[in-house]
Amino acid sequence: MNPSPQKKMLRRVGGSLYAWVGLVALVGCGGSSDTKLSAYLEELEFEAPLESVDYVSLGDFRIPLAIRVSDDVREPPIWVRVKFSLLAEVDPQDRKAVNEALKRYDGPLRDAVIRICRRTTPDELSDPRLSAMKARFADAAKPLLGDRRLRQLIIDKFIYEPL
Repeated sequence: MNPSPQKKMLRRVGGSLYAWVGLVALVGCGGSSDTKLSAYLEELEFEAPLESVDYVSLGDFRIPLAIRVSDDVREPPIWVRVKFSLLAEVDPQDRKAVNEALKRYDGPLRDAVIRICRRTTPDELSDPRLSAMKARFADAAKPLLGDRRLRQLIIDKFIYEPL
């Protein structure tokens, strides 16, 4: 059985593709890999080593949510509760300022967290990293606690349970 013209063309293209990849790899191996690696590592900038990070608790939350599974308004929502702890990763020298801002803006921050959770979709709640929620929490917390003080927010001990 003779191969079709398309298969012959794919073999020809595939063979030349392997030749090009081999040629590029061979040319790329010409330099000293040690100098390239060290130059690359020098270009990388780490904001701070892991040892110089503090965590500030922004609170524990237990929020009931009405989740709509379908677009039909006549269908009742499913009631669930989300529980989690919210932490802020900060530099050690910013810890005191973040704690003071948290005392001052605890109410507005809690209101924002509750509002964000209630507007979260079922797909966003099922995301293992909770990326959308974290981004919205950060957008709400940074103006209150200090935009440059917060490195990132961490959602810890997240539980999603039916009521």
